[in-house]
Amino acid sequence: MKLTINPLVLPQSLTASVTIPGDKSISHRALMIGSISNGISEFTNLLESADIEATKKLVQALGVTVHKEGRAILVHGQGLARFSEPKYVLEMGNSGTTIRLGLGLVGPSKVFAVFSGDASLNNRPMDRVIKPLSALGLSYVARANNSKPPVVCLPPTRLTSASVTGTVPSAQVKSAFLLAAVQIPGSSSYYEPTPTRNHTELMLLAAGANLETTDGLIKLSGGKDLGPISMQIPGDPSSAAFWTVAALLRPNTQLTIRNVGVNPRRIGYLSVLRRMGGKITLRNHRIWGGEEVADLEVVSSKLHGCEISPAEIPDLIDEIPILAVAAAVAAGRTRITGAGELRVKESDRIKSIVTEFAKLGINVTELSDGLEIIGSSYIRGGNVTSHHDHRIAMALAILALVADSPVTVHGAEAIAISYPEFEATFTTLFGSAALQKILD
Repeated sequence: MKLTINPLVLPQSLTASVTIPGDKSISHRALMIGSISNGISEFTNLLESADIEATKKLVQALGVTVHKEGRAILVHGQGLARFSEPKYVLEMGNSGTTIRLGLGLVGPSKVFAVFSGDASLNNRPMDRVIKPLSALGLSYVARANNSKPPVVCLPPTRLTSASVTGTVPSAQVKSAFLLAAVQIPGSSSYYEPTPTRNHTELMLLAAGANLETTDGLIKLSGGKDLGPISMQIPGDPSSAAFWTVAALLRPNTQLTIRNVGVNPRRIGYLSVLRRMGGKITLRNHRIWGGEEVADLEVVSSKLHGCEISPAEIPDLIDEIPILAVAAAVAAGRTRITGAGELRVKESDRIKSIVTEFAKLGINVTELSDGLEIIGSSYIRGGNVTSHHDHRIAMALAILALVADSPVTVHGAEAIAISYPEFEATFTTLFGSAALQKILD
């Protein structure tokens, strides 16, 4: 599928509000933690996307009932380590979160299970998860010297509590460990030298887990039953980031983005955009199920380049493609370092950004662990491709808003992985004439 964005027919001014779909990270965890709780958990605003569908199918293949009732998704929990053995290969599609967290979720149930995915997922590293999970007595065999999918989960001979120090700043690795450890009797701990998003910890606490965090050390008493959860899931801040940058870059624009999750570990991009001169205000701050939520008010702004340091990366790793869009239009230089993790996402996002931005005349330099971008007021039109990466596709669509002529994004079907409503929201804000969808 191709999307052609025509910046020549955009409105000259815009005052609007949008509500975005549920947080992808929280939606994954809702289905997983709900599946090992006792009783029926109820979630509203659960994201409906390809990645979340992969997690839904995973827990259903393990014997968990998931169904919709009105606006709510109900998850009938099986309790700890009580999954049924799946009859077929567990297909994860393109979802790295599903497979990595799923390995920890399933392991303690002592079942035989095979995890696989699409061509992109089956080339992504899994040893970073397998090694800490093995400390708990879980057993896996994987392709490429135990490092890449397909991954076979074997019934463990002896489960044990463990203490692990994270070697990669990754919420997926940490969460996989916690989802396994909470099902195994005894005291386990996970130390992360660099803090990462804490949605798993907050949801486990909401389910009644005995868990505490001090200075990066997470202590957990496993083997104790979890209770059902009732929660409205906040809007996804990573999805909100696209409209935030769009509003900053388009002249005479004032946009309110409602019900956005503002967990401190997820809004590093807001700090960067403010540092670049972006006018962004948080209103109506509240708490939903332990998660912080607010409305974002964004006003057109003149941006300037900045440095994004390695210490900031864990809190904005998913937003770097759209921050690169802001940098492309900002005055001066933006330099991003310490982001080597981008090379093992849905695509090599560093290389993808460099390749596609260059097609539109942007001065961008590839670094081993990041990017250097010299901003310009001139962005030309042309043809670009998503590299089968949803965040690259959406970032290019937003960049097209400030081009001098139409931009066609090839491979735009990847957007459905995380944000199926993106196209509809785009046309609601900027008009149906601004976007044309062409099926290949």
